[in-house]
Amino acid sequence: MKHKRVLCLLQEKSSLAMIFLIMISLTAIMLLPCKVVDASVARAPQVNVGNTDQSEKPIILTNDRVVVTLQYGFEQQARYGRTMQLTAKIYNKGESFTGEIATTLMNEEQDNIRYATTASIVGLEKNVVTLNIPMNRASKGIKFEILSSSNDTIVEEVIPLNVVNLGTYYYVGILSDMSTPLSYFEYFGNKCVSLDKSNFPSDYLGLDILDVLVIENFKISSLTLEQQQAILGFVKRGGTLVLGSEAYYEDGISAIHWLSNQNIISLDKTSDG
Repeated sequence: MKHKRVLCLLQEKSSLAMIFLIMISLTAIMLLPCKVVDASVARAPQVNVGNTDQSEKPIILTNDRVVVTLQYGFEQQARYGRTMQLTAKIYNKGESFTGEIATTLMNEEQDNIRYATTASIVGLEKNVVTLNIPMNRASKGIKFEILSSSNDTIVEEVIPLNVVNLGTYYYVGILSDMSTPLSYFEYFGNKCVSLDKSNFPSDYLGLDILDVLVIENFKISSLTLEQQQAILGFVKRGGTLVLGSEAYYEDGISAIHWLSNQNIISLDKTSDG
C-alpha cells in the first residue's frame, strides 16, 4: 500500500509550533511515545482527584424560570492541571434578563475560587454561555449560579465534579466520521475520546484537556470557521496534531495554510512501496 508521510513545520513570530501530518493506515503501530504494557488490560491510570460518581450524561437543572443543561470537559470529565470548558445551555421560560453566570470551585481548603461572566439571557430561547476554568486544585465539585442584575438568585446548585490526573499518559482526541473507534490508541495506556462536529469545541481552550488530536477520515473543511481556528490555536499552544487518511491530505493542508496565513516552511513527501 502506498502512502505519504509528511512532516510540516509551522513557523510563528514568537515561537515554533509543530504539526505532525502523518498518513497512517488503521493497522499502523501507535505513533506516540508511549509506555509498552499488556494491550489486553491497558487503560489510562485515571487517578481521580475529584468526585467519581459523575456519569457522562449532561447535567440538567430546572425550575419555574429556566432549564439549564451543563456539560464540562469531554464526556463530563475534567483534567487536573488543564483548562475545563463548562458550557451552559440556558432555556429561559420567561422574559429576557441580563445577569451573571458563575461557577465556584469547591475544595477541602475552603479557599474556593469563583469565575463569572455577564450575559444577556433572551426570553423563550436557548442561550449558550461558556466558562473556561483552570483546574489547578483538586476540586470535588462546583457551585453553579445564575444571578439577575438585581442580584436575584435564579439558579444555585452544587454539582459533583469528575477530575482525573493521567500522569505521564496521553489524552487523545479522535475526530472521525468512522463508525468503528480507533481503539488501538488506548493499547498503550492512553485515554481516548471520540469527537465529531457536534461536540468539537469552538475555541482552543476547549481542546486544552488534550495532548494529541487525531483527525482520521474527516474533512476539516466541514467544521465551522471557529472550530478550525480552535485546531490551529491548539497546535500553536504546543498540542500535537495527527492527520490520517491520504484521501483527506490536500483538504487538511489547504485548511492549515488558510487559517495560519503563513507558509509551512518545510514539506517533505515520500512514497513507500
